Amino acid sequence: MILLVGLSVTTSTYGQCSRIGDNGSDQITSGFCAPVSLQMPVSYAFDVAVDPSKIQILYNWGDGSPNTLVTPGAFDGNKLFMDTVAHVYPLTGPDCSYTATAYVVYDGDHCTSSSQTQSFRSWNVDNQNGAYLATDPAVARFCEGETVYQVFADASFFNCNILVEHDKPNQEARWVQFVYGTQSNPGDRIPNIEVTDSTGVMHQLTDAAGNSLGTLAGPVKMIPFEANGPDQSSYPIAALPGGVAGDIFEITLRNWNACNPYDNDPNDGIPPADPVNGDNPPIEITALIEIITTPPVISEPKQDFCSGDDITLDVSGTRVRWYSDSALTTLLHTGNSFDPSGNPTNVDPTLPGIYTYWVTDAIGDCESAPSKVEMEIFESPGGSNAGKNKAVCGYEAVLSGNTPVAGSGWWTTTGSAVINDPTDPHSHVTNLDPGTNHFTWTLTNGPCINRRCYNLF
Repeated sequence: MILLVGLSVTTSTYGQCSRIGDNGSDQITSGFCAPVSLQMPVSYAFDVAVDPSKIQILYNWGDGSPNTLVTPGAFDGNKLFMDTVAHVYPLTGPDCSYTATAYVVYDGDHCTSSSQTQSFRSWNVDNQNGAYLATDPAVARFCEGETVYQVFADASFFNCNILVEHDKPNQEARWVQFVYGTQSNPGDRIPNIEVTDSTGVMHQLTDAAGNSLGTLAGPVKMIPFEANGPDQSSYPIAALPGGVAGDIFEITLRNWNACNPYDNDPNDGIPPADPVNGDNPPIEITALIEIITTPPVISEPKQDFCSGDDITLDVSGTRVRWYSDSALTTLLHTGNSFDPSGNPTNVDPTLPGIYTYWVTDAIGDCESAPSKVEMEIFESPGGSNAGKNKAVCGYEAVLSGNTPVAGSGWWTTTGSAVINDPTDPHSHVTNLDPGTNHFTWTLTNGPCINRRCYNLF
């Protein structure tokens, strides 16, 4: 009996879901730029009259916000149910489009086959939804005494471009402008800055003391549909040597897109009422040219290794570059540590020899003068052999060391014995102490050391 009641409820509920015939939905949005407000009207027509107290409509907004459950209006003798619900989507949400879904809920159970969906755009300006403004480079650095010459490229990543939003990409027109000599960043200016426009006319924007002579606004360039990425560069910016470390020159990149258009109607032939800032405020980013001091010359002592050792060289610095010669013609490696046994030098660490490299330190493109780093691999002096321990009568004897393969040897003692020639493997010793006399024969060649002890009784 309990089982039959359960089957009766289930059959009744899902039987009513199967009686939904015509259904439909629509969307009314406030536009395509965040925050988008959506109104979603839906309608569901049943084949027969149903109990309106059991009918609800569930809205899933697809943006992580709570669902909305409403009781719709009933029409046509309780066979037609309709409602419209509004929802405001996030201003700075991560998504470029959203899909809202509506279902009939009959007596607490979802009629999944009744789903109605509406998808729409939610774009933003070009520093939202993962987009950003950027220049390449962000900061161009030149050494004191260098001639300045720089062109900046627009390296921005446009909002909702086709690489990140395949269904509803924001490919509408962009407008881009470079303005030269702006003052957002404090600091002394580089003297005698000149900007050459596209017609070849040179504009001097700082005087010999670095004082500003005003700004230069480049043209507002439109990137037409399909605008998925930037294609603009600045005018060339130049200055003769004369700036000192800390001097800067600033430009500003300005950007408009469909959500803050420079021209609200670019097809009407009428320019914006404000030709400087456009019909809507731009978003902006600054880029700098900066004069920096030359890094100090790296000073490192000669580095010695024993045959077979790890021959990694280490020097101090910010961004060290290793070269094969003082003319800096061949860059071998970048970094504080360099292992010559690897590519491209392939030095055999078991073979004795002297090797020379040249290093610089760099900050940006500003590079120090080169300095020499010398490495020597020393041959091992061979194993030390001080001879066999022996007993002697009297207070003198002759030692029995071996001759080193390379380098030299040196006798030492812990007692009061006198070694006539400490460098002679077979040196004569006198004034032996009664009892045991300890002698050590040490072979050295550069950093390579071998020792062996010898006792006289």
